[in-house]
Amino acid sequence: MLITKKATLSSTELYQEAERRYDELYRMRAELEKTLVKYPEGSIHVIRNRGYVQYYLRKQSGQSCGEYLSKRQTDTIQIYLQKKYMQEVLRLLRSEMDSIEKFLRNCKPSQDKIRGLFSEQPEEIRKHLKPVDTSDADYIKAWSETAYDKKLISGTIPVFITNKGEPVRSKSELIIANRLYDLQIPYKYECPVWLSGEKKIYPDFTVLNIRKRREIYWEHRGMMDGQEYANHSVQRMREYQQAGIYLGEGLIITEETSSVPLDTGEIDRVIQHYILNTD
Repeated sequence: MLITKKATLSSTELYQEAERRYDELYRMRAELEKTLVKYPEGSIHVIRNRGYVQYYLRKQSGQSCGEYLSKRQTDTIQIYLQKKYMQEVLRLLRSEMDSIEKFLRNCKPSQDKIRGLFSEQPEEIRKHLKPVDTSDADYIKAWSETAYDKKLISGTIPVFITNKGEPVRSKSELIIANRLYDLQIPYKYECPVWLSGEKKIYPDFTVLNIRKRREIYWEHRGMMDGQEYANHSVQRMREYQQAGIYLGEGLIITEETSSVPLDTGEIDRVIQHYILNTD
């Protein structure tokens, strides 16, 4: 599995990117709206007169001029200028969100038809076709059935058998694997990944976000008490970043120490936020 950056986006990737951007705008809008509520009523009117900038405070909407603010009233000017700026940002955010909503509404029916076109064909016909896109069920099946060489587990160390029927190296990995399996989230254990085509690593889990059709790497750091282990973990994080994979985007990290073990509630929160979240 080689990680590279794509120069162009497929129709599915374009749709997913639009969804990602909409989610980003939604969060920005919510934060701005929450902040603007705290600002005082009124607005500032700025006039350029003979090379000078003048400020007028309009305490009521529709007021033609307003109260003149001297430049000594710095705090008041700053507050209302910031409010004006944030309102303009909010207007632009809403405009972009409207455009993306229209795109998503028009694109979704076509995307569903394209995905179903291959999946609805008889098996005899499908074996002769190279699909442009497929249904979620077919996509998951193809992804899950792609063979890979797992990292060997030494026969001298104890293993834990997951609900999926495969061995993992620790009790915490067992809990993560079983939770993914119970929630019907496709995953691969220690599937090799080539970082920038140069270094092969084995993330603990490669998880498929079905809605976004995107792989997410999940590393569990189970021995953060140890200095050597911690140093290795920091180095691995840098390698991910150098390959363009960043925490919270294509990478999940959970950690524990002997005194602060992994909590099952944390696992569920991570899964909900990074893998199942449909906001």
